[in-house]
Amino acid sequence: MMDLSQKVVLITGASSGIGEALAVALARHHCRLLLVARRGDVLNALADRLRPDADDVDVFVGDVVDADQCAAAVEKAVAKWGRIDVAILSAGLGIYRRVHEFEPAEAARMIQVNVNGVVNCVGALLPVMIRQQSGVIVGLSSLAAHFVSPVSAAYAASKAAVSTFLEGIGRGVGKYGIHVLTVEPGYIRTPMTRNNKKLPFIIEADDCAARIIRGIRRKRTLLRFPWQMMLLIRLTRIVPRILMRWVVQRKAGRIVMR
Repeated sequence: MMDLSQKVVLITGASSGIGEALAVALARHHCRLLLVARRGDVLNALADRLRPDADDVDVFVGDVVDADQCAAAVEKAVAKWGRIDVAILSAGLGIYRRVHEFEPAEAARMIQVNVNGVVNCVGALLPVMIRQQSGVIVGLSSLAAHFVSPVSAAYAASKAAVSTFLEGIGRGVGKYGIHVLTVEPGYIRTPMTRNNKKLPFIIEADDCAARIIRGIRRKRTLLRFPWQMMLLIRLTRIVPRILMRWVVQRKAGRIVMR
């Protein structure tokens, strides 16, 4: 298993949710952390909290939608520590709207953050990791990539794009010593889900972080959890086909009987 002690880890979306939980957990592994997010005051407060445990902590205030800012964050980590061992791309937005409330501009912003944010960061990371012939890229997607509802059409589409993009990149970078892990969690208790009281199989952010870190250390390429949610998604795909087959057979039987 991969030893994370003193590894240089860049985390986007580090100011809250899964990103924050990962920062806290990786500090306990004595990593060198570059925390990236838009809210400087929150990032600095988090960095102060993590310094007693982490080997070193620094922050970069920026927006992953801006490719130049992603490149600058990567450059800061390399300038300070000489390399990037692990990059965790967890910045994201989750907005849910009923069809009659749909707002194209809002959906476009979410796709920019969720998809372009990952693309921009990967674009900045690849030259560094190819040069050093090593590195792990972790992208936060979602089980929503496999289960879409009318209220989550744009969000699910963005996560499906992230999963597909990371799978493709992962197939091409192995020869450079680079490893890609795609993480597809179900519902996680974060500020994004705070207003939803009845979410099935929801897990805590620190539990999510622990699973992701195990996946990094074991060099997994795909991580989906919890299993109950994955099973539910598979059933929702199978059951409609079974019901349709049953209906067709019933109708065919009636026709034959006539």
